[in-house]
Amino acid sequence: MSDDFYHHSTTTAVLRGATTGAVMGAAVATATHLKQRSTPEAAMNDIVRTSLVTGVVTATATLVSQQLRCQHPVPKIAAMFVTGTALFYLLNSSKSAKSLPKLTHQPVVSGESHESGHA
Repeated sequence: MSDDFYHHSTTTAVLRGATTGAVMGAAVATATHLKQRSTPEAAMNDIVRTSLVTGVVTATATLVSQQLRCQHPVPKIAAMFVTGTALFYLLNSSKSAKSLPKLTHQPVVSGESHESGHA
């Protein structure tokens, strides 16, 4: 019975992670496109792709952290961070992944503006 509870708990956590990741990915992409004033079609395509990618990455990172079966949050958070970083890196840099969605959100360094190219 303990294994059944563990598997149900893991499934629930992964689904919640996927949902949270998808919603946050969509929110970031939406905010980016509002600022860039993109065409509706381009914005929608990027929002959907970003939402799907962040949902899958977050679900995978959640699954990895759940497999640790430890009570301390630090190792679980570290596992999620490493997994998420690796997956985003692979999805955004792989030459064979040209058809995969790339996240368009670049961190803005203080004093730089991506819109006008002026500081």
